[in-house]
Amino acid sequence: MNKPVATKANKGRLYRSIGASGAQADQARQAVAKRGDLADGVAVDDLVKSRRKPKDKKKSKKTTKTKSAGNRLSLLSVVFAVVLIPIAVAFVETLVTGQIGLVANITFAALVVLSAVFVAKDGLFAPAVAAPIGYFLMLVAVSFLEVSGTNLIPRVAAWVVLELGTNALWLLLPTAAAAGLGVLRAVLTRRAEQQP
Repeated sequence: MNKPVATKANKGRLYRSIGASGAQADQARQAVAKRGDLADGVAVDDLVKSRRKPKDKKKSKKTTKTKSAGNRLSLLSVVFAVVLIPIAVAFVETLVTGQIGLVANITFAALVVLSAVFVAKDGLFAPAVAAPIGYFLMLVAVSFLEVSGTNLIPRVAAWVVLELGTNALWLLLPTAAAAGLGVLRAVLTRRAEQQP
């Protein structure tokens, strides 16, 4: 088996690999240094620190933005807030009062707008998309408490259409506000990224 032979590197220094032999191996420098070893009289750790590039200001801003984005709502949190919480509130309100009223509608509107404000920037339009789906599912879920008798599916469909007509503003206004906030945040994010 051939043993490695020490060769010259680009800068004219000789580096010796482990187990190297030959005429120049004794004069060559070790290729692998341990922490605390000296290289040209300077500790290796100090050399590594001095050769690290200073951080760019842009990179530090991005890491700050990333850390602040960690406090934002994920897409799963938006779905939970816009779909599941209003369904639970509507169930409770329907059991107590017998119908979907102000409590469920105000809860829905507030959660949609708050989700649009606090969602992470990768899901800016998720609240605007989830709002109609959430409201429809809320009406369908509650309709089974309101409607009874035979031919349940046509009665549920008629009840949902009637409730959508009655409560249309509670669906349209928060959805429009969420879409507007999504557009506004997208524009502001783009401007912030373009600034030097």
